[in-house]
Amino acid sequence: MREPELKTENEFFSELEALCTSPGYMHVIAYFCWRDNTISFDGDMKVEDVLQQFSMERLVRTEISTLIGLAAKSEMDITLPSPQKIQEYIEKTESILLDIHHAMMVPVIESFTAQKTSAEKFNLFKSGSALREPIFYGGEGAYLFQYRDLSLKKYVNDDGWFQANKGYSIKQANDIVSAIAGVQKKS
Repeated sequence: MREPELKTENEFFSELEALCTSPGYMHVIAYFCWRDNTISFDGDMKVEDVLQQFSMERLVRTEISTLIGLAAKSEMDITLPSPQKIQEYIEKTESILLDIHHAMMVPVIESFTAQKTSAEKFNLFKSGSALREPIFYGGEGAYLFQYRDLSLKKYVNDDGWFQANKGYSIKQANDIVSAIAGVQKKS
């Protein structure tokens, strides 16, 4: 495994944001969604078929959601890049996400000095920075259908903004996600 670059989390995040707005980047997001959320099997599903869902090589939902959110910050260019460009985007994304992961851990690692841990009132969780990494990379907070169903209530006050700035309503976005889930259930 390579050593992480010496940049701040914000610098890595800015780099990731720039990458996510690259021409055709949405195809990379689609690839990650397919690669990291599809269980391939032949015949009957076995435990081994599901184990890839627990690989350190896959992106977790919060990482994919971050990529989608960053891409949505600007007008999306859905031009199909060359296979080489897509591979370049994939590798750069994985590299930056790994760097962000390491950067999130720096405050925790820096908390473990002999002087700090020997202090009577040492409390690693006194600072929110110690909780950021485990929260971001922790398990799912809800089932997919809960995110879908609750989005109608969560974004009700933002509906006008979505219509004015993105050209669709929350209900329309919800209908599309529901339709995709319906197709996936039939497959």
